[in-house]
Amino acid sequence: EGITFDGTGSLSSNITPVNLSHSENVLIKRCSFVNGRSWHSIEINSSHNVKVDGCTFSGNSNTEDVQIDSAASNSGNIGSSDDTVCKDIEIFNCMFNVNAYPAIGNHTSAAHNNIRIHDNVFSGGTGASRGYIDFVAAQYNNDIYNNTFYTGAKGVVLAHTTANSSVQDNRIISATT
Repeated sequence: EGITFDGTGSLSSNITPVNLSHSENVLIKRCSFVNGRSWHSIEINSSHNVKVDGCTFSGNSNTEDVQIDSAASNSGNIGSSDDTVCKDIEIFNCMFNVNAYPAIGNHTSAAHNNIRIHDNVFSGGTGASRGYIDFVAAQYNNDIYNNTFYTGAKGVVLAHTTANSSVQDNRIISATT
């Protein structure tokens, strides 16, 4: 709780400050992630019951701030590559000031479920085709609500069928599309 992860300094390689793989019952609370080094600020792979509460993200330039993925061989996980999906993930009360899109997303075809993204503020961005929140595979029982999106191209992009999920009561302010 309350840690600042700053990607500037003497490191010359990319970093992922918080990398979870096959983790359970994790709370990341009131942390700041600044000046990302081109990798994810938080990587959540094959994990259950993870909460990201009241964190701030700024300065990451080339990839998602929060990556939710299965532990696939190409996903950057640090444990067993067994394609287990994430479930019961909650991201709330956070502020994302992004340079690139998306702030929250995934890369692999994994049917994550019970993901709740709510009461966050998203700003910045250069207008790329992906939204602030972008899931590339089908998702189940996920809810994205009560978020505020400032500027940028899109708020939420769900690329495939999303069963028993909802995107509602979000605000998009000064969006270009």
